[in-house]
Amino acid sequence: MGGMGLINRQVSSSVQPVRDAAEAFFDAVIYDQDPYSRLCADARSAFTRAQFEQYQAVRPLAGYQITNATITNINGRVSASVSVALSFASGSVEKHLVPMANEDGTWKVCGRPY
Repeated sequence: MGGMGLINRQVSSSVQPVRDAAEAFFDAVIYDQDPYSRLCADARSAFTRAQFEQYQAVRPLAGYQITNATITNINGRVSASVSVALSFASGSVEKHLVPMANEDGTWKVCGRPY
């Protein structure tokens, strides 16, 4: 039984950098602290800073709650995602699964974050 607790702590601590990166991104969105720079290269190539900022203006984010973070390793290919409940200024709440990418040792939000 004690071994299971150790495994859970190891898994939990391994996802902490993913969770921290997602929190930093969503905090940057809410507090207007350059969230675009926290996107992975693929996401930045999919839409320009101006497009991203326009989307933010149309759907302002008021808050968020990260409900889960996972890392998977399939045949040496590591990927991660974060489940998040997003609260918008309009009062609506949406759940999203946000893909994360590790670029040079730093986790970044990838895909369409919200």
